Amino acid sequence: PYLEEQKKDNVIVIHNESNKGFSNNINLGMSQSQERDVILLNSDTIVTKNWVEKMVACAYSDSSIGTVTPLSNNATLCSVPNFCEENTLPEGMSVDQMAAIVEECSLKKYPQITVANGFCMYIKREVINTIGNFDADTFGRGYGEENDFCNRAGQSGYIHVMCDDTYIYHSGTKSFISKEKEAYIREHDRILNQRYPEQMHNNAVHCRDNPNGWVGRNIGMYFDLWSGRKNVLYLLQSDFREDADDHVGGTQLHVKHLALSLRDQMNIFVAARDKEYLQITAYTKEKTYTFRFLTGEKELFVPIHSRKLAEIFRHVLNAFKIDLVHVHHTATTSLDIFYEAQKAGIPVIFTAHDFHFVCPNEKLLDWNGSVCIGKKNIDCQKCLSKKKGICDKNNYLNLWREKHGEALKICKRIIVPSVSAKEILASYYPECASKIQAIEHGMNEPQLLTIDEEKVVDTEDLIWEIETIDKNSRCPLILGTAYLQKDKDAVYKIIVEIEDTNGKKAYLPINQGQNIDELYNNKSFFLYIPNKFFASGDLMISVYLEKDGTIYTNRKHKEVISDVRLYDKSKFKVAFIGGINEEKGRKIITNIVKQGSKDVEWYVMGGIGEYSLYHLHQENLIKTGYYNLEDISTHLKYHGINAVCILSKWPETFSYTLSESVVNKLPVIVTDIGALGQRTARDKYGAVVSADEHQTANEVIQKIDMWMKDGKEYQLLSERAASYQHKTVREMATEYAQLYQQEMQPDQSANANCESICFLNNHLFSGDENVGLVEKLHAMEERIRKIDNNATIKIMTKITDINFPFKKQMKSFIMRHMK
Repeated sequence: PYLEEQKKDNVIVIHNESNKGFSNNINLGMSQSQERDVILLNSDTIVTKNWVEKMVACAYSDSSIGTVTPLSNNATLCSVPNFCEENTLPEGMSVDQMAAIVEECSLKKYPQITVANGFCMYIKREVINTIGNFDADTFGRGYGEENDFCNRAGQSGYIHVMCDDTYIYHSGTKSFISKEKEAYIREHDRILNQRYPEQMHNNAVHCRDNPNGWVGRNIGMYFDLWSGRKNVLYLLQSDFREDADDHVGGTQLHVKHLALSLRDQMNIFVAARDKEYLQITAYTKEKTYTFRFLTGEKELFVPIHSRKLAEIFRHVLNAFKIDLVHVHHTATTSLDIFYEAQKAGIPVIFTAHDFHFVCPNEKLLDWNGSVCIGKKNIDCQKCLSKKKGICDKNNYLNLWREKHGEALKICKRIIVPSVSAKEILASYYPECASKIQAIEHGMNEPQLLTIDEEKVVDTEDLIWEIETIDKNSRCPLILGTAYLQKDKDAVYKIIVEIEDTNGKKAYLPINQGQNIDELYNNKSFFLYIPNKFFASGDLMISVYLEKDGTIYTNRKHKEVISDVRLYDKSKFKVAFIGGINEEKGRKIITNIVKQGSKDVEWYVMGGIGEYSLYHLHQENLIKTGYYNLEDISTHLKYHGINAVCILSKWPETFSYTLSESVVNKLPVIVTDIGALGQRTARDKYGAVVSADEHQTANEVIQKIDMWMKDGKEYQLLSERAASYQHKTVREMATEYAQLYQQEMQPDQSANANCESICFLNNHLFSGDENVGLVEKLHAMEERIRKIDNNATIKIMTKITDINFPFKKQMKSFIMRHMK
């Protein structure tokens, strides 16, 4: 009765007197017209908007196409996002929403498949007229009838394609398969393989290799990106990823904390210049995707506008449906992100991590290295000429502030990490003062380096040796090499386990870097053995390598360093932490070490970018080199540091090194400038000294001498540092999540256009399944620059002969560097 009610001019209902079987019914239906094309549609499907029109467009996009199958959650070769699986829709996502995602991200490539799927199968009438109907005599009850039809069509020159912009839901069946049905399936498979051996082989190969896998991966990616979560884009000068060109710095650390903390609530896109590319990494809740857009070599001078970058920003904002842009730095890009976001109606937030928006000399130090804030009669043109190479005939600074001021006016909010930074920025842009607010960065409680021995990979492939050891220095110095034979050129984190005769054991992160002349390649390492933690005598040494979260060791290889004399000759241990250069007070530090008490053991923990301190050798000076942020607590703890000095000359906007000291419960001595002085004076966990470099060294020396002679002040400051509760990363991320929600539009109605989708997909470089590919490409880039054209041609020949992911991008990449 229900079917009878559906009869209309264009609806035919046919009742059989007896069960004719599935294939006969298909033939009966197709025979109702001699001219019309046919769609076979299962009853357990849900169709979506414009499904017929899109399948027709696909079918007639090429005269060789015989059948069309749409994408579905359950359609074997056309199943997405997972191939040949019965996919389920995520909780809260409707069929129509899924179909919209498929249509929006489709490249309309209509890729070829070996056979159609009968759940929803479009057949051109000319194919039926050419090869006839389904073989009802052989496949009366179904199970293989569409494969037989498609193979016959294939032999007549027709191809079968998937309609990759159309999605139809197919509920399928999970019911028990009867023995009778199993027998039908086996018998029909036998017939198909007998009739079409080569075609059935090709079908098996297709199922094995999944040549159209990019369709599912593409949909899976956009499925992650457009799953109803908000999308936030970060722009900064350099990425925090370890494979990036310059991944160390306060801005990178802050963005890393935000991105990794907020990815469970929203999709975070991190855009940063990396050599000749703008790299965008998308962090969804569980997956990571990377896009690389060729921009060419970095400009000699920071561009205000760039046509190339503006195009990239425009497509990225559109294709990713960005809800909010948070600009952290533009030193390597341009200001176009502000204007493209404004055109698209996307709110913009800006964070000032330094004073780049005030002056290209973002630390606001003049050509003599003196702070220029608030000073009159400053020759800015001379300063920019000397420091940035800008012609002193140009009134460049006025143009700079005019353009950056316009960008700031676009912003909904301007964030700074300290009240000091707010005061300075507002003094240059008073018209934006009401939009500026201070949100301090977060820092988690420190953790000492530990290793779960049960998860360590034991391998004889790990080769290491101690080449030399200097037992005469205050902290005995070990020089050695360590690497995995299978991957000698990789950069590892090296960890040394030291155990003394009393059974006292510690894991020490190895220092790698430029602060010791003996290090000559990336397999070399050096280590200062802490003179306060271990007992004198024999020390047992083991080495571990960490790469991509896996830790390796060679349990068969241990070495004993005999008769190590460890004497703590100092009364007080002071560390200078972080990268040391001119702006960070390198002259002051050099003078303190030279003139300070010999009872103090001075430690420089971090890179040294200055000649005199780099080459300064003194019996009570230990330069431990670069460190990873997560390891600073281990260095401070095992070396027994009593206090930290941070003596910047410029008004830092926050200072992560100050936070590192405070969370490690150490009192500090800081210069009275910027956030350093302001935070320390406010929270009373250290001493503040003059920022005048002619006085700073003497004041620091006097303060340390006083702490050693009369420890009352030091004890009080130590207690305050120990009790201070620093804002955590999670607390900071919560503040930003609330701020974003206030500024973002409640609903995202904009649709990504096809042009932007195609632009984006052409630049998809890697996902979770290709971890490390970006890093390897960087390494290949350096090698290729050194290879002559003949060798490069050989490489190109090899690449042409093999298949691997992103082959096209790799070939293009190599060709660019053949010049």
